[in-house]
Amino acid sequence: MPSTLKRRHRQDLTLRKSFLETIRTKFSSVVTNQRRPRTNSTDHTSESTRGADQPIRRAEKHPHRRPPIPYVYTTHNIRVLPPELLAYTFILGAEEDPMLPITVSHVCSLWRELALHTPSLWRRIWLGSHYHIWRERIYRARSCSLDVVLWSPDPAQPFTWTLRPSSTLNFFQVQSYMHIVSPYIRRWRSLDIRLMNYSPYLWNGALSECCAWGVQAQAPLLEELILVHRQNDDTKEFCLFSGHAPRLRRAVIDGIRLSWLPSLFQNLTFLDYTHHGFTSGYQAIQEVVGLLQEDDHIEALQSFPKSISLS
Repeated sequence: MPSTLKRRHRQDLTLRKSFLETIRTKFSSVVTNQRRPRTNSTDHTSESTRGADQPIRRAEKHPHRRPPIPYVYTTHNIRVLPPELLAYTFILGAEEDPMLPITVSHVCSLWRELALHTPSLWRRIWLGSHYHIWRERIYRARSCSLDVVLWSPDPAQPFTWTLRPSSTLNFFQVQSYMHIVSPYIRRWRSLDIRLMNYSPYLWNGALSECCAWGVQAQAPLLEELILVHRQNDDTKEFCLFSGHAPRLRRAVIDGIRLSWLPSLFQNLTFLDYTHHGFTSGYQAIQEVVGLLQEDDHIEALQSFPKSISLS
């Protein structure tokens, strides 16, 4: 349908000043309401009913809430220690607890870096199960000397460390344990073997590699030797380390018959000797007197004859 409005009657759309002012006022009020911070819905007191001199008190909303305590950053005293003293503390603790190096290396990244760069922290090899742990410790000790320990369970003193043998040892177990450290005899600083249970040929399994003849069986760094097996019935005489241990100063011998070579024991300053009991009478006395004549540097001597008699 054609429009009845003719072209000559059309007028251009013009906005009056009053209309523009009204639109501008509406838009400014909307923007102001959007920028105004929202009030908590739990606060039922409106601004119109609250006086100008009555500020909002948050304690009135939660009367049982304590004011926040300011956080004060403090540094632990152990972080003030120099790395050298901290590493030395770890080394002293590792002499009593063989798992201490692993424990401190899992505390933080700083302690882990310090533990991994302290070879003497990993020198104590407490033989038992978990072969991969002891091989890794030998690797981390690098070129540092080693302290080898092998103890069998004592029923009177239950073990507190799970890495020690949980059952009585036999020949094959002892030989497998010593096979881990036997290639490093030249790096041994101490050897501590204490066997509390009876099983045949335990000394053969423990000392077979040490009785070999040659340079690889020598112990140039050995300073302490402890061999204890009171239930031993093997009368074999063991000749250790190819007769070469110039730094050996301390020895505890109980329940084993050794070849008392001057080149091996002549520099001893401490000797705790218990006679093996395989000889008696004049022969046993001659054996004890002979070892005392060879060791003229002994400053402390503890002798416990097992079955020396003149009859």
